[in-house]
Amino acid sequence: MVYVYVIAALFVMIIVVAVIQGNIEGNKLVKSLRAAWEAYQNALTQLKNEPNSHEIRLRALQCGRRYSDLTRNNSGVTIFDEVALKNDIDAACAGAVSIKTNSVEERLSTLQLLFASGHITDSEYQRRRQTILDSI
Repeated sequence: MVYVYVIAALFVMIIVVAVIQGNIEGNKLVKSLRAAWEAYQNALTQLKNEPNSHEIRLRALQCGRRYSDLTRNNSGVTIFDEVALKNDIDAACAGAVSIKTNSVEERLSTLQLLFASGHITDSEYQRRRQTILDSI
């Protein structure tokens, strides 16, 4: 009968140790996830401040992949994760692309220089000039 109590006590102790170990491992995972999330958010914030920086963009992607991998228990990043990361990075870079359009006067002046230097023919000059004027 004493053996039954000893075995039961050992069994309970093993369960308690396993639960404690699980909590410790769970806390490590939570801390790792939190750190990865914060690193990713910091990289995105830096990217918002410098949207044309290739290095910061790459760091944000790496941090995002690390976080995504951790959320999937280190089983790898999926195509869905990659799309989500791309969307986050594109949103952080929003407004970084600016398209400069030259005024009609600048375009006509450039066209005139090309014609005067012999880079385009008279017929091409006339055709392009008309295209520029038609865009007004």
